[in-house]
Amino acid sequence: MIYPGSTEGSSVGHMQPVRNTAASDENIFTSAAGVHRAEEAFFQRPGDSYGARDFERSIGCGEGNPCPRCEKLGAGALCVRVHFVDLDVFSKWIVDAYSRTMMHHVLRWTNSLARTVMVSHEKSLGVTLSLSVYEFIPAYPGQLVSWFKDSTGWRSMGTTSYAMKRGISTDILEKYIDDHTWFYIENSFQGNPILSEIFKSAWRYSRSEENLLLRDALQLWTATQLLLHGATLHPSSDSLGILPISSPTSPLVNQTPLPRVLGNQLDHLIERRIWQLEKQILSELQRRIFGRKREDWIRIFLTLAVLMNALERDSWRLYYWVFHMEDGYAWRHPSSPQRLIEKNNILAESLAAHFSAISKGLTPFSLDWSHEQTVALIGNCEQHQSILESFERIGRSLRSPDHALRVENILPHYREDDERSLDFLYSSRVMTV
Repeated sequence: MIYPGSTEGSSVGHMQPVRNTAASDENIFTSAAGVHRAEEAFFQRPGDSYGARDFERSIGCGEGNPCPRCEKLGAGALCVRVHFVDLDVFSKWIVDAYSRTMMHHVLRWTNSLARTVMVSHEKSLGVTLSLSVYEFIPAYPGQLVSWFKDSTGWRSMGTTSYAMKRGISTDILEKYIDDHTWFYIENSFQGNPILSEIFKSAWRYSRSEENLLLRDALQLWTATQLLLHGATLHPSSDSLGILPISSPTSPLVNQTPLPRVLGNQLDHLIERRIWQLEKQILSELQRRIFGRKREDWIRIFLTLAVLMNALERDSWRLYYWVFHMEDGYAWRHPSSPQRLIEKNNILAESLAAHFSAISKGLTPFSLDWSHEQTVALIGNCEQHQSILESFERIGRSLRSPDHALRVENILPHYREDDERSLDFLYSSRVMTV
């Protein structure tokens, strides 16, 4: 399978998704030969790092891409580094050339008093963010133009000159993000019972105080969803003189957009939070992967599944730019969308290969959950039984010829109006049974 941005083939651009192409019928979720022997080996070597030492033994790679060593460890089309912390992708949002265009640090303020607006990402949820905004004198026309999507691509409309003078406290922003997590888990996987089950299990598992890693991953994923859906002014808010979006084919029809500069500021604060979370997650993942503690295995798997889906949704967002670079809305990042997709792919390849190494080719869905030693992997969790049953259901679905997912070639499934269309692009690599 060729992933977006893979170095295999002639170029990244050559591997862009083809819209409306029929899906492949090949099923990658087939039963692995020797799974019982692998399961026995998994439990017979207490204290081992489940194969992670293979990564520690040699940093250098041999000939080929992937080289024989990385290919043996389960790498995809790329060689895998021993350490993946420096493969972070969301640091793209703190690149100075991009950050300056989003925060609008130099604004000339008028003498007008502050006005309070109520911002929301999902008005049906009822979660709002109260912000104090101030009027400024526009330095150029683009500071008044808001962009949104409709069925034909990017479209624009005029807004007004209001912005924040100060940022949002981390506590307030975190709570606002976390208040959306369950809503998005329930509403982001229609038609995909497998990811729905995995995310609900991840949310239940994260309720334990010791699962901060998984909570951080869910917060990162939720923040990514907020960026995909976009913020608008809540119906109860001061409209600041802005009219609602009138395009009938826009997902935001009849909703009032934020002033352009305010929207940029809020998005960038969320982006910076994603970057902070990613740093924490990758560092902690690497520590636990090489920590040789089998009780961390389920936590590692769920964290990877959540993080990889965030990468899938981010790649979907980037592919929209690939197809709509000429719509008038200027791309502001110094790296191209194709290059950023390539970085997503490299990180996903590395994470999948590390998981394959520590798991001896197993996943939670290929284990026999009737065994006491297998059940013990879940550890201390209030909803222990529901998580176990969820893993069993997913395993049966993946093995069933009637319900098995057919996702061998994800890219032809790409639809620019559906962020779910690239689900399993990366996450499928840690789910084979």
